[in-house]
Amino acid sequence: MRFSIVVFFLFICCISSNGQVTDSLVLNYDSLTYSNYINEDWSELIDNSTAAIETGYGTVGIRKRLGYSYFELKKYLQSIGVYESIYKQNKTDQDALVMLYRSYSELGMKEEANYYLGIINSETKQLLKLREDHFMVGADIHSGISLNDNFSKNKNKDIRQGGVYGEQSLNGELYYLQGGILIAPKRWLNLYFSYQDVQMKKMERISATDLKLTGTVSDFFKGIKYERNLYALSDTTYRTNSFVNQRLGYIQGSFILPALFTFRIYGNYLMNEYSVARSAYRFENYFAQPIDTSFSTKTVYSFTDSVQKKYEYIVGAVVEKRVGLFEINIGGTYSNLNSKIQAQSRAGFKWFPKGNTSIVTGGQLSYFYEEKLGRLLPEVFCTIRLLKNGWFTLSGMLGDLTNTSEYNGLVVHNSTDKTEYRISSSVYWNILSHFNLTVAFHYSQKQSNFITYPQADRYFLTETPYSAFLTAIGLTYTL
Repeated sequence: MRFSIVVFFLFICCISSNGQVTDSLVLNYDSLTYSNYINEDWSELIDNSTAAIETGYGTVGIRKRLGYSYFELKKYLQSIGVYESIYKQNKTDQDALVMLYRSYSELGMKEEANYYLGIINSETKQLLKLREDHFMVGADIHSGISLNDNFSKNKNKDIRQGGVYGEQSLNGELYYLQGGILIAPKRWLNLYFSYQDVQMKKMERISATDLKLTGTVSDFFKGIKYERNLYALSDTTYRTNSFVNQRLGYIQGSFILPALFTFRIYGNYLMNEYSVARSAYRFENYFAQPIDTSFSTKTVYSFTDSVQKKYEYIVGAVVEKRVGLFEINIGGTYSNLNSKIQAQSRAGFKWFPKGNTSIVTGGQLSYFYEEKLGRLLPEVFCTIRLLKNGWFTLSGMLGDLTNTSEYNGLVVHNSTDKTEYRISSSVYWNILSHFNLTVAFHYSQKQSNFITYPQADRYFLTETPYSAFLTAIGLTYTL
């Protein structure tokens, strides 16, 4: 059943233009499209309106009927295209403003919808019972846990590999909590602020070769019996468990000009606090046998823990523009994560094949340049609408995600572990008029590593694969 805008729309834009135009073709198209509108023959209305526009007889009233017919057929992007062309010619046209607000709302594009809502005059809002503008637009809270088999698979590996020394650092379970608010101080400006707290288990292991006293044995030296000391090479292993604590502040400013483009600039400031295991060694003299005055030296290791803090950042920007049934975005970031400077560029698109959110697909290509090395990361996704108020998304990303940021910096991966690929799925559900529930699952194939020193002056790196499973749930409130 059509909502109350039909009454207003019929009153404003469906008045016959017989008394205002004299051209017979205009009168014919006006009559045809008016009849189609009254009879709710939307497909026929699209054909007749399109023909009128193509032949140069498309009046504003005919174009409005065309836009409304697209809206009734749930082809919201096509409707937006028509009404934005009208809006560019007359920025106070209430029909165009109302329908742009409605169309963007149906697509879930709240920022663009609020932009046009802010221009609609009070009389129209009262007539159609539209809400007034709000300074605070929305709020959200998300929490998640990531489980993996890194500890169980790799904590007992021989990291010394017959050498003199080995080091290993393993990342374990991860927990996070995030909250944010969205405000609109101006209709063309949205600001989003969020805070995230992350706790991740960490295990460090150091294995070294040491010479230790293992016992004594009776022996003779120049006819004198004595107890000779026995020494053997053995592993000295130091293991410590701790937590990595990451606190992340995030801000994003969105400058919205829907008929042209949307420009977003964002930044992260991170504080990482974690424990680091360190080793030191010294040489000590020892006597192979008490009766012998000659001596040798042995290496003695000692181990300490220290807490370190690092302050890191990400800044970035992205430009989004809608072209027909596509939304194109181009952006980049500059970051300092894990003491490594990185520049990141990306380009992607979304495709709305039906002009609405019943199915949305797209992809993104990112290029990372870090310390004179580059890597390319492709990503694809597909979203399908479930019934009336739900959406299911499946996505995949291939490549090394070390020291990267995603979703305009909102998600930051600054783990030292390499990610080979990630497969994600999520369900987004409108549970109440203003509340949306999100449940997400991510599977990642990752690699940790350990360093082995076969000799004191050289080393090699061994990669150890493991799997990670992230489950997250979030609740969003929007006005």
